[in-house]
Amino acid sequence: GQFPGKAVVAALMRAPLQIPHVVVGIAFLQLFYAIDDIVGLALHGTILGMFIGHLFLATPFVIGTVGALLQRFNTRLEEAALTLGANPWRVLRRVTLPVILPGIFTGGLYAFIVSFVDVPISMFLSRPGLVTYPVELFYAMEHDFNPSSLASATLVTLLALTLLLIAKRLVGLEALLRAGGT
Repeated sequence: GQFPGKAVVAALMRAPLQIPHVVVGIAFLQLFYAIDDIVGLALHGTILGMFIGHLFLATPFVIGTVGALLQRFNTRLEEAALTLGANPWRVLRRVTLPVILPGIFTGGLYAFIVSFVDVPISMFLSRPGLVTYPVELFYAMEHDFNPSSLASATLVTLLALTLLLIAKRLVGLEALLRAGGT
């Protein structure tokens, strides 16, 4: 839709894409220490803190894919469902969500991959007992070269490629094009 300030909101939603991940990690680290000083809520080194940092990183990918589908969404489908007697909740569940579901799935998968391989944000927000796989791999490659690290990275890469192929098979480009109305 159109609303005042749409360009500003769109720019804010794309901001995490334009900020280097090292800067984001440092900013969240400082923010979490400030929150701890002011409120007494310690987020640094917790799963919640890590989740907030990765949510900031991954949100633009989901918003971008769903937004692209919604721009091409035919609103007459919703109007027709409402005219035929469906309530707004049923229209959302039976008309809108099935059309944008490929975008949600694709954006979620893309966000997961970007978040999964992130090292800088995870490095700043983790603690010794809570370290993600990419950070552990980074430390292993930095301190001692072990071929098992490379083997595990290869297995994770193969797993990610397999998941992408399964996603392509389940959702596929054809479904995305059909959902867009072309």
